[in-house]
Amino acid sequence: MSRRQVVSALPSGPPAALLLAQVLACVRKSGGDVDGILRNAGIPATALGDSDSGSEQPLSDDQFVAAYRECLELLESRHARRSGRRSMGPLEFRLLCYCMISSATLGQAIERASDFCKLLDGGVGEFSLQVRGAIAEFWMHTAYSPRDVHMIFGTLTGLSSFARLFGWMVGKDLAPLTVKVCYENVLDDHVVSWLLPWHVEYESEDNILCFPVRYLTLPVVRSAAE
Repeated sequence: MSRRQVVSALPSGPPAALLLAQVLACVRKSGGDVDGILRNAGIPATALGDSDSGSEQPLSDDQFVAAYRECLELLESRHARRSGRRSMGPLEFRLLCYCMISSATLGQAIERASDFCKLLDGGVGEFSLQVRGAIAEFWMHTAYSPRDVHMIFGTLTGLSSFARLFGWMVGKDLAPLTVKVCYENVLDDHVVSWLLPWHVEYESEDNILCFPVRYLTLPVVRSAAE
């Protein structure tokens, strides 16, 4: 499962245009070429028009994925350069998926993800697994600070991607699932619920997926070919 497939797993709908408009605003503020991103994705300016006037055009799944992915990669690479660390690009993410997909169980897959990040010397953050009674916690400690509000898009997308990836690997959605993020609630609730259709808690000590511990022993039913 590639990063593009993970992002493509997001449901299509009107919130996509609003989410893209918000991340494009961050890109523009950081000095990024917004017009170039829209052009590369084949998105006309009217696609992100005033929703109240009804002037916007439908945004296709491919257009959203292309533009949103380029925005995240731009914000991530610029933040990495400023902080003197490496970022996780498509190659690293693909290799991470290969490491996880050959695991026997979900628990082993998460442990391998943690080991993979250690090989990168913590430059892309740290993954860890904690078990508290009947609840398993996947901790996604990024190299970002809660002060880096513009990086909330990458963090929320990362949590969403891993939640969907874990469920895809074992053939079952993780439920009930609670998502904890270290940021304040600075985005539109409608957008967040579209990106993370689970219970979300803000201003947590870290970025965490909480789900029943029984999922850790489920076998991985997907293959690298998929």
